[in-house]
Amino acid sequence: SKNPPEGQTHSWMDTQLFLVELKANPRIWRLAHTHAYTSLDFDGEKNYFAEAFAAINTAGTRVYFGSNWCDFTPDYSETYVVELPARWKELMPGGTVSCGEPAPADLSAHVYPNPCHGAATLSLASGVVPRRDGPAEWAVFDMLGRTVLRGSCAVGDRSVSARLDVSRLPAGMYGVLVRGGGAFVRVPLVVGR
Repeated sequence: SKNPPEGQTHSWMDTQLFLVELKANPRIWRLAHTHAYTSLDFDGEKNYFAEAFAAINTAGTRVYFGSNWCDFTPDYSETYVVELPARWKELMPGGTVSCGEPAPADLSAHVYPNPCHGAATLSLASGVVPRRDGPAEWAVFDMLGRTVLRGSCAVGDRSVSARLDVSRLPAGMYGVLVRGGGAFVRVPLVVGR
């Protein structure tokens, strides 16, 4: 809430947008101020859509996030974008960020619905993982780089999908890593409640 409970204050990071590397001991970069609050007062009605969920494109050059910009109209939120220069990984302290690397051309995946509630479907495009290379393996990582779910799906000549049961995960941002056919791809996943 914009107004914290009596006797408490906000942390400096409550309304900030961060880019977090999905691995142990991640590097963290502050990207923007979100101006997003779920309600005016702590005890007031919460607007779930005002939470500042974010997603990064596969090239790692755009981060999309939502904000109500302190407008407490029910279910009001707008989408904003942070554009990063093509060489931002070299320009920013800390080196490269693997989650922003483009996906290899021979493997593509997407997760839907995204955001999801309870379960999502991971879909691999038709024929992207040859049968001889065995199953495609997938893992869901939290923002600290910890593996929270993992599995595999048999592959063949048709589209392949796997059900991701996220019902026991806390709401938040996650990354899904898919490996198969000697390639890998990462896609963002938002779990809501």
